[in-house]
Amino acid sequence: MCGIVGYYAFDQFTKTQKKALEKGVLSLKKRGPDADHTWQDDRVLLGHTRLSIIDTSRQSDQPFHDAEGRYHIIFNGEIYNYRQLRNELEIKGYSFRTQSDTEVLLVGYIEWGHLVLDRLNGFFAFAVYDQ
Repeated sequence: MCGIVGYYAFDQFTKTQKKALEKGVLSLKKRGPDADHTWQDDRVLLGHTRLSIIDTSRQSDQPFHDAEGRYHIIFNGEIYNYRQLRNELEIKGYSFRTQSDTEVLLVGYIEWGHLVLDRLNGFFAFAVYDQ
């Protein structure tokens, strides 16, 4: 299992809040020993520890971002029908740079919004941030 942690600030982050996120990621390391990364802007901090199962390449590390850098996702779990969803999205004109279910989930969210949840078969927890 991967580990996810996030933080939203109503004002800009303090160094203490950033350290708290880093500590949170460190505490999840046993859940995701293969990689750990954080991403932040002025109000959002996202952290992820990765247990690589589907698409073990570094391109699938998280937090994961769409090509334009508007959407950001942290994800834990597995989407069993991600190949079917990927095919649907490719027919709609989307292209993919990884083989990961994370990218399919993010692109599905971009296409269908929260209704993507009705299309998912699997077990998961995730957070999407629309910058």
